[in-house]
Amino acid sequence: MLTTITEDEIKAIINAETYDPFSILGIHVKKINDKNVIAIRTFQPEAEDVIIQGVKNSEKCVKVHTDGLFEAVFEGINNVFPYRLKIIWKDGNENIIDDPYRLPPVINDYDLYLFNEGTHIKIYDRFSVQFMVFESLKGVFFSIWAPNAIRVSVVGDFNQWDGRRHMMRSRGNSGVWEIFIPGLSVNLLYKFEIVTREKVITVRSDPTGFMYEKRPKTASVVFDQNNYKWNDDKWLENRILPLDKPVAIYEMHLGSWRRKITDNRAKHILHLSLL
Repeated sequence: MLTTITEDEIKAIINAETYDPFSILGIHVKKINDKNVIAIRTFQPEAEDVIIQGVKNSEKCVKVHTDGLFEAVFEGINNVFPYRLKIIWKDGNENIIDDPYRLPPVINDYDLYLFNEGTHIKIYDRFSVQFMVFESLKGVFFSIWAPNAIRVSVVGDFNQWDGRRHMMRSRGNSGVWEIFIPGLSVNLLYKFEIVTREKVITVRSDPTGFMYEKRPKTASVVFDQNNYKWNDDKWLENRILPLDKPVAIYEMHLGSWRRKITDNRAKHILHLSLL
C-alpha cells in the first residue's frame, strides 16, 4: 500500500484535532524514496471507495483509516493538478464533487488588513456566508471570526452536522476562519462548530448571517443576498432627507425597563419598534 500520510496526521483528521486541515487534506507534493509524488487525501465517512478524477489521470484511493480517510498517490508527476472526487457510498449510490481542500483562500490579505484595522466598510460583502463563483466553481463561502478557537468547522444538513467533514482554514492572527464548499446551494441550514482553547465544543449560529430559522429553531440559513428583491421603491421616492436640519435621536434600552414581559415578548418589542 503506497501512502504518504503519517499516523499523527490520520489522528488529527479522524479526531478533528487539527488547526490546519488544509495542510493534510487536499493535494500535496510529497516525497517517496527521494522522488516527488502527488498525494491527494480526502475524508469521506460512509464512503466505500473514492476515485480521483484528474484531467489526464484517474486513481482509486486507498482507505488509510476505517472511519473514511482516503489517499491516492500519483508517481511520476511533480505538479499539482485540478481534480474531482468520485465517491461510491456504502449504500451503492455515488456522486462526483469538487474537493474544497484543493482550493486557495478566498479572503485576500487586503480584506484581512482592513478587518483587523477595524476599517472594513463592506464586511457584509466579504465575510459571513456568500453564494459565489470561485475558481470557476459555483458554491457557498463560509467565514467567521473566532480568535480564541483552536478548531472551527461548518456543520449543516449538507454534511450530517459532522464537524470532521468541513474543518475550516485558519487565517492566522486575524482570527478569521474560512472555507469554500463547491456545489452547495441556497436554503441550506448551517451552524459553526467551535472548539475553544479549553477544548470545549460549542455549536453556534452565524452572528453575521443573512437569514435564520424561525424561533424556537436557531440554525442559520444559506441565503443569496444578491438575488433579494427590495420592495421599498415607493418609500425611497417619498422619503425626506433633512441633511440641512437638526436631527433628534432617541435611544431606548429595553433591558432597563422594570415591567415584567413574561409572555409574548416578541409582540411587545415589535410594537415598540413602531413608536
